[in-house]
Amino acid sequence: MQDNKMEQLWQSAHLQGSNLSYVEKLYEAYLVDPQSIPEEWQSYFSELPGQTEAGAPEPSYAALEQQFLEIGKRTATGVAVGDTGESVSSEHERKQVNLLRLIGAYRMRGHQRATLDPLG
Repeated sequence: MQDNKMEQLWQSAHLQGSNLSYVEKLYEAYLVDPQSIPEEWQSYFSELPGQTEAGAPEPSYAALEQQFLEIGKRTATGVAVGDTGESVSSEHERKQVNLLRLIGAYRMRGHQRATLDPLG
């Protein structure tokens, strides 16, 4: 039983550790153009089990990552920072920072100015 696990680890050792980024780049290249990588890797990637519907190509990780970066640039109002339309101004950001500083000051020093003695 132990030999079987060790054999599995040896067979997949080249896919882990410092080689992982290299293998990911190869797989990204394979998704774009399978002929752009060596034949050994083409056969390896083609034997991987598919996770998508039959006939649908697997989406590129780089494309998904770019989509999430674009979503992250969106503000709470749904307007993307840097759009040609309505965007967050530096004046608005400065006011927001000053408001957060004021709230922090009340939290830290408010008890010193507050009238807490109900009997006076």
